[in-house]
Amino acid sequence: MKKIPFFSQNPVSPAAWRENVILLFFILAIGCVLTIPFLQQPSLWPDEALYLHIAEKLSVNPLDLTDIHGHFFYKNPPVLMYALSGILTVRRILGAAGDPIVWCRLFIITANLLAACLAFLTGRRLYSEKTGLLAALLWISFPLSNWISLRILNDIPMTFLAGAAILSAMCRSSIRFGLFALAAFLTKFSALPLFLLPLIARIEKEKLIALLYGVLFLSLLLTAVYHPSLPPGARGLSYFIRFIQVPDLYEMMREFAYFPGAVLCVLVVAGMVLSPKQGPLSALFHWICLFGVIRFFLPWITFRVSRYGLPLYLAGMVIAAFGLVRSWELLVARYPVKRIFLTTLCALIAIGIIVPNLWKSHQLINRTARTFSGYDEVGRILEKLKPPRTILTASPRQIKFFAPSFSVVDFQQDMKREDLKAIVQENGIRYIAIDRWSPHQPEWCAELSYFETEYIPLFHNNHVFLYQVK
Repeated sequence: MKKIPFFSQNPVSPAAWRENVILLFFILAIGCVLTIPFLQQPSLWPDEALYLHIAEKLSVNPLDLTDIHGHFFYKNPPVLMYALSGILTVRRILGAAGDPIVWCRLFIITANLLAACLAFLTGRRLYSEKTGLLAALLWISFPLSNWISLRILNDIPMTFLAGAAILSAMCRSSIRFGLFALAAFLTKFSALPLFLLPLIARIEKEKLIALLYGVLFLSLLLTAVYHPSLPPGARGLSYFIRFIQVPDLYEMMREFAYFPGAVLCVLVVAGMVLSPKQGPLSALFHWICLFGVIRFFLPWITFRVSRYGLPLYLAGMVIAAFGLVRSWELLVARYPVKRIFLTTLCALIAIGIIVPNLWKSHQLINRTARTFSGYDEVGRILEKLKPPRTILTASPRQIKFFAPSFSVVDFQQDMKREDLKAIVQENGIRYIAIDRWSPHQPEWCAELSYFETEYIPLFHNNHVFLYQVK
């Protein structure tokens, strides 16, 4: 029976290995230069605030896995939140200084740097040291991974753990594969397809594997089309099933155009075409096919949920690096007299991808570093106010994190202005926060003159306006 395949380990001399390590450290240093200056950025996304809020509660009571309303939190696995709670606990025990948010961001950045190391090791095992180093460089310059590495979310840790599981599969280490795959799944549910890799690797007929991918595609398509009409008894699954959607091709093309770009996509295709000619199909190849089908049916909203594709992009960087290196070797073998020209051309292609992506990474990080901000100031003000401590806000997660003693009521997008006073009275709301960031805040909230007339202004900065009910 066919084992999970892998290619040669490509042993090198100690001197060559030292050179590779030095180059890898240089690549990692580039990633640090891009991200470390933004560790103290004021921006905090809603999901970040939620995970941090839960982590702070877990650091006090490891069984208190509840959301901002005190309900059991099941929408994401708990590994990231327990990891963050461990960081917060260690910081508290050591009496270390510094913003706890910065400590948690350092954890995510470290996971991203380790993912670059995995790209190197996977590329090296797949084909060669050149492939590994180029894969690491492609990943460390990738705008999406750099941008999300500054966000306290589960995408980067899950990407690292999924990459470690794939590398373990290529090394035929079943125990390591199982541990990393389980850890990835307990970090984010979308890592579930990892457990199909051993099954796929044991199918000897490639036509049967293709049939399996076809069945998966058709199943997801039918789910995306028909899940809105599920019977009432099945609606308990609606939270998870709603992520399976008919893809928005416009948003898909928009994401591919901005993040990987056309040249990198072509290299991925080249790598996928050339990879089977090297020997048995690798776990990396199957992961791209498997997760690619699943990602196709996940939501496509450029920037907002582009991070869902990070596990696919990490594998894509390795296969793209292989595509470029192998294409160069084949061309040089066929046209040896043009070796210098072909080498220069391939080097320019790599530079043409990496340098613009580094600049794009900086632009994207810098442009969003001050979005979703201003809540910390509001939190400090709120904690000084007298009860009742109930606030109506369209950013309940950020407000709850910075003002944990408050009860938060969510500003629903379909809430009408004429219903506001009744909702305030019904929920015993004492304060109202209006901000410029929440995507689901009712449009009429932009009319600040209404709030300034009907309620007492307490505080405002450039981003958040706080009012007290009369």
